[in-house]
Amino acid sequence: MSYLSFLPLQDQPVPTNTSTLISTLQTTASWIWPTEDTNLYPLPQAPGNVQRVFRKTWTNSAPASKTAEETTIVITADNSFELFVNGVLLHAQDDDHAWEKPLLFSVPISGDRITYAIRAVNKYGDTGAPAFSAAGLRAAVRVSFSPSSGSAAPETFYTGSDQTWLSTRIFGSGWEQPGYDDSQWPAARTMPDVVNGTQVWGVVSTPDKLNLATAIPQSASGGVVTIVAVPTATSGGIKSGSGSAANGVVLSNAQLAGMVVGITLGAALIGALVSYLLTRRRYVRGKMY
Repeated sequence: MSYLSFLPLQDQPVPTNTSTLISTLQTTASWIWPTEDTNLYPLPQAPGNVQRVFRKTWTNSAPASKTAEETTIVITADNSFELFVNGVLLHAQDDDHAWEKPLLFSVPISGDRITYAIRAVNKYGDTGAPAFSAAGLRAAVRVSFSPSSGSAAPETFYTGSDQTWLSTRIFGSGWEQPGYDDSQWPAARTMPDVVNGTQVWGVVSTPDKLNLATAIPQSASGGVVTIVAVPTATSGGIKSGSGSAANGVVLSNAQLAGMVVGITLGAALIGALVSYLLTRRRYVRGKMY
């Protein structure tokens, strides 16, 4: 499926004004995940090779007096994630992501509602073995306002006790879009950091760079469109838009159509060759049957 995208992003040094937000991620935010079958997967365990989705919608409490102009996000997931802001792709799925290394993003925004949508993936065990493992999403977010808003202080929120972070195991097409109906989604569940006296996750490090978007991608009517093809989310395992991604293969619609045509032509050529050889053999024997 294709999405509007902020990509590519600019690499920038980590700004000093993000230190408080990063500290919030490291010391105050908690790991969250939807409720699994706890009889099979005791917290914070989750089945392997599954994806779960999350949504958080921020609403401007005083639109007449302050105008949001930027959002900064520091985020990580065990094991990896895909991130959208107002339905626009900000970070594509990255199987090489390490949960202890959060990523820092800053993007311009407009309007009085911002929807953050995340698809998190739990691998077959943290070692790649076909087993369950600890799974979670952890994030801290800041919304900053324009100078015209006067002294309006930035607003910060994070994963944990905030019950407006929603999450589900079952979701449909368009789950990442602002207009998607998530009214039936339950609140995400806070995962325990310590189980039977053992620490589940260690220290989350400080990001080594800022991933910066300088403009909001425009729709087709706006003239400029940045579109990328990414895997389609499903309610079960990992799937691509036009083929299986269980082995890491993602096919576009054009590639799939080309493959089908190629297979068809190949089968026709093989059939013609076999028919020719059989006919030739019959002639050599002096009879047709």
